[in-house]
Amino acid sequence: MRTLWLVATMFGLALLPFAYPACAQAVPLEEVIRRGRAHEAAGDSARDEAVRLSSRGERAAEAVRAEVEAYERAILDYTLAISLDSLSAEAYRLRALAQAKRDRDGNQEIVSGSDGVVGMVANFGPEAVEDADRAISLAPADPQGHLVRGEILAMQFRNTWDIYTGMPEGTFGRSMMKPDPALANGAIDSYSRAVELDPGSCQALAEIGRVYFLGFKFEGALDYFTRAEGCGLAQDPGLLERLTEIAAQPSAFFPSSMLDEFEIRYPPGR
Repeated sequence: MRTLWLVATMFGLALLPFAYPACAQAVPLEEVIRRGRAHEAAGDSARDEAVRLSSRGERAAEAVRAEVEAYERAILDYTLAISLDSLSAEAYRLRALAQAKRDRDGNQEIVSGSDGVVGMVANFGPEAVEDADRAISLAPADPQGHLVRGEILAMQFRNTWDIYTGMPEGTFGRSMMKPDPALANGAIDSYSRAVELDPGSCQALAEIGRVYFLGFKFEGALDYFTRAEGCGLAQDPGLLERLTEIAAQPSAFFPSSMLDEFEIRYPPGR
């Protein structure tokens, strides 16, 4: 009887590596995250290639496919990292951004107007923001979590911005394409929190400036681009000069309907 028990035990142990490969191989958390970062970087490179091809009027389908597949691999790696350490704020933060990048180009639908196809927009799932919120709850004093949350919300605000601003007023379906200003305000609030936690976060300052620029709040854009410049992140001098002129008298350059297009708070939190 004891012999049978020993045989059964040995047989069970022999099968263990196949049943639980991650546990058996004891993959270090740092290695899994490093692998995920490598896949994510590959996705970023593929996206750059897709943008380059599209700008030249060439087919970019293969590059987009490679981009999305790389982000999917990164998500799987970060998910494994979370299974190894469910309290890893870094793993949640990284998965949050990878999911948003995946949805941006891998989960799109065609938008049609009265004159035919207008463009493509992404269907962002809730998982990215949920993971960012989880990362922040695990490490509330880490500015990176707030920075990533801001980037995801800004990405979602930009999602329909290009199409909306390119459609003439009165165009059929234009109102459905209007970006939600709550996304812009949420992005600004998250970036602002990152700056509160790390006053040297020049990137967060510049990102706030970009959101204000997209929202036609040129005073805010100039303010934060200038802050980013003073922080040590060089800005386009031509852009700063032009923004200085526009911010001094916006109505001289743009109609009031455009300047009041989005209800975006400036200063943040006002």
